[in-house]
Amino acid sequence: MNPTVHQFQSSVLKDLHYHRRQITYKPNNLSEIEREALTGLQNNKDIVILSADKDGAVVVMNWLQYDSEAKRQLQDGVTIWKCLWTPLLAREEGIITDKVMQHLTIKDPMSQYIYFLAKIHKDPVKPPGRPIVSGRGSIAEPLSLFLTKYLKPLLQWVRSRIQDTTEFLKVILETQLEPEWLMCTLDASALYTNIPHATGLEAIEYWLYKSELYQPGFNTFFVMPDRTCPN
Repeated sequence: MNPTVHQFQSSVLKDLHYHRRQITYKPNNLSEIEREALTGLQNNKDIVILSADKDGAVVVMNWLQYDSEAKRQLQDGVTIWKCLWTPLLAREEGIITDKVMQHLTIKDPMSQYIYFLAKIHKDPVKPPGRPIVSGRGSIAEPLSLFLTKYLKPLLQWVRSRIQDTTEFLKVILETQLEPEWLMCTLDASALYTNIPHATGLEAIEYWLYKSELYQPGFNTFFVMPDRTCPN
């Protein structure tokens, strides 16, 4: 069977299995008019109801505006690109073992989808969107877990890394501040997506070899810019 057809068949069967589960219904505390209003909003194809990026607000956007923002980000050709690497390629070149390749592959993966949270604190009229990729059970999930497992130990080597606000406050309390010093903050717009792919890979490669946690051949697995991303 064609792999694409097989994936579609598996997804449909999973959905059918889910809907066959026994569902416990709870009493509805909405009036008939309120339920009709909600149904009307759900069926309105001209609007999108979503969460704001911050403060938990509910945002109602024109569909064309939401669609335009999604296409702007997905079609920029810089931050999002087609990945050419596969676990099979790394196995054929002896970079990973059969066992590792099995961990990096998933049977009957689910489809990924992307949605955007409105950054109304940036622009309340034409808010940019924060992209969120739902990849649970997708073909990329094992690779994400794999990278997290082996790259997370490198953080102990990065002096500039601060885990959270609690750690920042601890550093401040242990630092002797001079009277003439000024405390300032800054915010980089879309920091992670603006890091050049090649530069990011160079940084990862530097810490991989500096830490000496893994074998050189294994480090190569993480840094293959000529095969995985544009220059």
